[in-house]
Parts: sequence; C-alpha cells; structure tokens
Amino acid sequence: MKIANLTLLFVCMLMLGILSLSSGQAPKVTLQVFVKGQGTGTVISCPTGIQCIASSDRGCAFEFSPNTPIVLTAQPAAASEFGGWSGVEGSTSQCVGQAENCRFTLTENSSVAATFSVVMQQQLMPEVTYKQEIRIQNVKLLVTNN
Repeated sequence: MKIANLTLLFVCMLMLGILSLSSGQAPKVTLQVFVKGQGTGTVISCPTGIQCIASSDRGCAFEFSPNTPIVLTAQPAAASEFGGWSGVEGSTSQCVGQAENCRFTLTENSSVAATFSVVMQQQLMPEVTYKQEIRIQNVKLLVTNN
C-alpha cells in the first residue's frame, strides 16, 4: 500500500470510531468544597470522593465524571452548627440555603462553600424555690419567689 492509501485508511478508521487517539480516560470535572466559619464539621459526598473536615484542612476537591448526580452532606461537630451553603466567586455553585443536604448534577467544574458556626453554650442557673417565715412582734410575714 502506498502512504497516501494508509493515511486515508487511518483517517477513515478515526472517523468511524474504529481507532482512537485518546488515552481511554473519560473527561472529568472537579468539585471543590471549601469550609468556612469559626465552627467545625465535615462535608461528605455521595458518591464518595469528598470528605472535608473543617478543623484540618478548610477545603478539598475531587474529580467526578460529567453529569454525575451529587449529594453533599454537612455534618456539624459538637458545639457547632451548620450555617448554610454558598457559592464561591467565579464558580457555578448549585448549593444554596440552610438544608444540610445539597443535591445537584455536576456538569462542569464547580465550587461550593459550607459554613459552620460555634454554638454559644448557655449556662443555665438551677431554679431555686425558697420559702421563709419571719415573725416580728407576733406579725407573720411570708416571703416566696413564686
């Protein structure tokens, strides 16, 4: 065969999909999760891949196949509460609001932020009930806090 014929055969095989020049790797899209706020907690994904722990790294990323349905779940640690989801500037974030679960389909590179805040611990004073009787020159005085 002549080189021209081999080239034509090669081009036809490429066009028909019989031959591929790609590495066989499907394209991926990246989901970045940032953790903000003074509180602590964890953000995990389903399918697995994202597990951001607020106290250790403040953010993470993972590559998924395009059009993957994603569920992100925010799990506040003790003495913290989940404040909500927000987009990150320059991203196509699809998580907003206060719900701890965020569901979306990842179609392109995207970023989202989860905010955790510290829960102020209120120190409760025990309720004290008292009753005291005082006698002044045969006058009875009853003092209560009810």
